[in-house]
Amino acid sequence: MMHVMGTVYQNLGLYSRAQSLFEQAAEIRRSSLGPDDPETLKTLNSLAQVLGREGKFADADKIARQDLDSMRRTLGPKDPETLKTMGVLAAIVEAEGHLTEAEKLSRETLESAQAQLGTDNPDVFRYRNNLASVLDSQARYPEAEPLFRQNLEIAERIFGPDHPGTLNARNNLASCLANQGRPAEAEKIQRELLESERRVYGPEHPETLGAISNLGNYLSDQEHYPEAEVLQREALEGQRRVLGPENPETLRTMLNLVNAISEQHRYAEAEKLQLETIELERRVNGPDHPETALCVYNLACIKALAGHKEEALVILRQCLEHGMPVHTALHIETDEDLKSLQGDPRFDAIVAEAHKLAQRPPAR
Repeated sequence: MMHVMGTVYQNLGLYSRAQSLFEQAAEIRRSSLGPDDPETLKTLNSLAQVLGREGKFADADKIARQDLDSMRRTLGPKDPETLKTMGVLAAIVEAEGHLTEAEKLSRETLESAQAQLGTDNPDVFRYRNNLASVLDSQARYPEAEPLFRQNLEIAERIFGPDHPGTLNARNNLASCLANQGRPAEAEKIQRELLESERRVYGPEHPETLGAISNLGNYLSDQEHYPEAEVLQREALEGQRRVLGPENPETLRTMLNLVNAISEQHRYAEAEKLQLETIELERRVNGPDHPETALCVYNLACIKALAGHKEEALVILRQCLEHGMPVHTALHIETDEDLKSLQGDPRFDAIVAEAHKLAQRPPAR
């Protein structure tokens, strides 16, 4: 019963309540069924998944790896439950920024499941999404977009337009399009998605709040900054209340709000909020995580726009040395926010090193 209720709370986006129930269910099943019983392992998989949604990646990683080892030993490496845990671990590892390992796990899971279950199976759908997501995170958009489109076509045909899997597929395709510089296409998909999520999930579900923030991003990409700011504030207020101030989604929306404010030339306000975000990211994710580095990069952009070139160069160097994301490294030379630094030999050196970083295979 506790496992069932945990799943209900998880689907409602009430992750802390779900965590508590899964922890209790895991302890009961360990005691009554044994640590390697399939039901115990299934509950641990659910617990790892919820911890990941809460941003507790170290705990989620540890549980998922132990669970996967047990499943491989007791159920076999190709068992559907083993593959589910491998898929959960792949998503956690990607969130931790270990993209090489995430891609390896995602490909292995997808290939094994697709051979057993076929192209349209719901589990295969999830594993294909995992692979597309990690390719997207590596800025390999020509590889990611066809997978996202394939998933959306399958979801609309198999699940229907308002199924959570379909909504997630739309969200991912919109994000991939925006990352390729196609924000108008992304906005159209996202507005339809947000309308559906408000109806299906309600106004304060984490998925709805994330969709609001994403729509704000696509509007910012088209220079509609006042409307974008309104949406980011709405999303941030809800996420702080529902998810908490240190949840990864809350931190991501803080960064998005900083961008909307900065683009309206309110640099002092943007800098203050960005410094707050960096402090939280360092505490939650550590100094070398890609999300932390992205916030540091953003601070450099704010400094450059405000005319503080020396500070901008120092901060940009810090970002380069502490986890600059591949997508950022690829576009640093053409970033309009850093235009005032162009022509400075120190900036040219940072650009050259960033290009080398983008070509280097990611660690782990």
